[in-house]
Amino acid sequence: MNQKQELAIEMIIDGKSDQEIARRIKVTRQTVNYWKNKDIDFKVELELRRDVVWQKQRDELTALSHKAIEVIRKNLDNKNQAIQLKAAMELLRMPAL
Repeated sequence: MNQKQELAIEMIIDGKSDQEIARRIKVTRQTVNYWKNKDIDFKVELELRRDVVWQKQRDELTALSHKAIEVIRKNLDNKNQAIQLKAAMELLRMPAL
């Protein structure tokens, strides 16, 4: 992969459009589209990098969910019944594990 393809992958992961990527790295939009849809090496590298990003986001969400659960746990023991009820309702809305 060349430097323009490396930059294109970074911008794709950042959510940039094909047109914006093409303009920034000075290639045609069709070239970016070709890389994304026909260039096997490009597609494999893009998928690998997306997997890394997704795993990082899953790890961050897992860490945050532990904190959120702790907040709910503390509020279930709150003396204010309205707060207890809200905490209980949030707990019941959580997907079953």
